[in-house]
Amino acid sequence: MRERISTMKALLLIGHGSKREEANDEITGFTDELGKLASDKFQITKCAFLEFTEPTIEMQLNDIIAFGCKEVVVFPYFISLGKHVLNDIPEKISVYKNKYPDVKFLISGHLGSIPTLKKLISNFL
Repeated sequence: MRERISTMKALLLIGHGSKREEANDEITGFTDELGKLASDKFQITKCAFLEFTEPTIEMQLNDIIAFGCKEVVVFPYFISLGKHVLNDIPEKISVYKNKYPDVKFLISGHLGSIPTLKKLISNFL
């Protein structure tokens, strides 16, 4: 018997965005694969972009909330702790935290902060 899910949970991966469509498609494909791997944790997995292309963070958050998710994990798909990770993403998410106080928003560490990433890369090379 399957256990009933009490809270709908979403993962929103945020990339920079590029004028080059193939670069954006790569992130979209990565997100789709991640969604399959993490389907036991998240009912929805989407990606959004900060610049140059859609879907935007706002577009995806609106869809996620309309779907009924009450918990959103935001994953900054950035290697370094720059302006976008420190300021831009938290500012956009804070607007939604204020607008939807019944929805829990969590910004995870950025890609470059994953402790095992260096070892993974060294094994890959």
